[in-house]
Amino acid sequence: MTFSMKRSMAILYKDYKDVSKNLYVSTTVFLPLVMAAIYGRMGIEAIDAHYMVINMIFSLVAAYVQCSLIAEEKEKIH
Repeated sequence: MTFSMKRSMAILYKDYKDVSKNLYVSTTVFLPLVMAAIYGRMGIEAIDAHYMVINMIFSLVAAYVQCSLIAEEKEKIH
């Protein structure tokens, strides 16, 4: 299997269109703000806590977006 820039760009464009239309995926924009507010009110000042929050946000948002897009794609088929 070879890498095709044209195919990769087509997939990214399709995902971009799906993200802009899907309400569930669009709400993930607010997830980092909510998590930052929650952890900010806990009073944790260590740099490790900040890195943990940033890493959790990256992994949760990425997993949530992919799962939502796959589920929506599956619903379109059936």
